[in-house]
Amino acid sequence: MSGDIVRGWREAAQVSGISVAHLRRYADRGELTVTKDAEGVCVFQKAELEHLASAPPPPVAAPVLAPSPTLAPAPASARSLPTLNADASATDGRLAARVFADLDAGRSLTSIATERELTAPVLQRLYADWLALKEIDVTNPTVPIAVKVLQEQNTALARQVQALAQRVQVLEKQAAADPLAGLRDHFVCDNCGTARAVSAPVICEACQTEHRLGWDADE
Repeated sequence: MSGDIVRGWREAAQVSGISVAHLRRYADRGELTVTKDAEGVCVFQKAELEHLASAPPPPVAAPVLAPSPTLAPAPASARSLPTLNADASATDGRLAARVFADLDAGRSLTSIATERELTAPVLQRLYADWLALKEIDVTNPTVPIAVKVLQEQNTALARQVQALAQRVQVLEKQAAADPLAGLRDHFVCDNCGTARAVSAPVICEACQTEHRLGWDADE
């Protein structure tokens, strides 16, 4: 600081005893003159800062609160978590156990109602509880483990299928390169018109004996 000029917001705050935030509010309201020198540093008049030091601090504007968003209703298709029926008066635990066992065995509701002599509302409540428990069972740790085992088995099977496919491709290339491949299926003698009766000479490299390998027409 030198003379009547103060350079920078920090030095202005030291001279006036006012925080930088309050000084900026004074400047925004036009009550504090701020200029910049050739170096781009903010410049203040010392007398103006001393005058502000004795003035009350500028009011702080109340924050504008944005309206709280209205939560949209959950879509009808959203699936809620299963809840167990809380009507304990419907039946006792022993009856529920027997009905659940019947349902696990795949028995129909009508046959269960007839054998157990249950009214429709009671059986419907037990059936709803049974379904809810079945959905909870899906989250049991043993279920993901079983799913993981199946996934690993499927992965291994997919690798085997891929290896077989690659082997088939190799065999197809070998067959395509063999001049005799598919010869019997397409051969027709130009002289006598006989089809599928064809052979090729094969020579033994040890004794140079010639053999003929092929198919008769009736094979």
